[in-house]
Amino acid sequence: MGPYLVAAATFALAGCSPGVRPAGQVQPDSPPAQPASQISVPKTDFDGNLSFELLKKQVAFGPRVPGSAASVSCGDWMEKTLKSYTKDVQKQPFTGKYKGSKIFMTNYIVRFNPEAKTQVVLTTHWDCRPTANEDVKLENRNKPIDGANDGASGVAVMMELTRVFGKRPPTVGVTMVFSDGEDLGPEVDNMLLGCRYWAKHQIPKGAKYGILLDMIGKKDVRIPVEPIGYRAAPEVVKKVYTMAERLGLKDAFPFVEGDAVEDDHVPMIEAGVPTIDLIDFDYPYWHTLGDTVDKCSADSLRKVGTVIEAVLRQEL
Repeated sequence: MGPYLVAAATFALAGCSPGVRPAGQVQPDSPPAQPASQISVPKTDFDGNLSFELLKKQVAFGPRVPGSAASVSCGDWMEKTLKSYTKDVQKQPFTGKYKGSKIFMTNYIVRFNPEAKTQVVLTTHWDCRPTANEDVKLENRNKPIDGANDGASGVAVMMELTRVFGKRPPTVGVTMVFSDGEDLGPEVDNMLLGCRYWAKHQIPKGAKYGILLDMIGKKDVRIPVEPIGYRAAPEVVKKVYTMAERLGLKDAFPFVEGDAVEDDHVPMIEAGVPTIDLIDFDYPYWHTLGDTVDKCSADSLRKVGTVIEAVLRQEL
């Protein structure tokens, strides 16, 4: 994740509703009238262990820095694996600049029910930070990171959701965007590149809302409400966090305000798709060489993937 922490109040984004944000222990409007355990929830098939294997596979390629051999190999593997789950997999190549040179990047796009009236977008980035600029050791700061949590975790969840939906499709239309060039940096103009490109060229007609997954794989994941996404799409936040409560996963999705982060949901919001950011920014290994597989867990991936699958399966 290449974005910066920001003050949410400074944003004037398309579709935002000012002054609407969680505070303290405020709960979603209209909470369930009976215990969550007594309310039926959609059947889900998400497998956290399979998702964790997908995370490890990505990291095994090495840092997936755009333009690197590891990036090319991982991209080829992602495409082949996704196509083994479903037929509708597209490559979206684009060109950006990094340190004054052109760099070729690729978004991967998966679609289910593209003709459905209602469309939902899931997105995550699959590239890695080329510099461990937050590492405590100065000699490490020009080295690329493994990106086990920052990159591979969101991809692992969305790839497993692709497998799940390939076997039992949702009724709603779902577009999954695996974006490249999110984490180049160091300035924000060199970040969020893939999502910006996709949002400019390929927003699906009828896109109702979007959900961004970023840094959701660490052990004992805890995802508070990201304020920019809440201001843009409060009903989507409530939908996700209420479902988490119904599934008994409230501890992983506390309905309290977290840090405001400029992330891939911003270009989607600006393109007219209300999008929330599911992110656990309380991660001491962010942009360091310590962002490795051992910091992540199958259980965290299971919690996030199960909530997202359940939310999409209840859509009509």
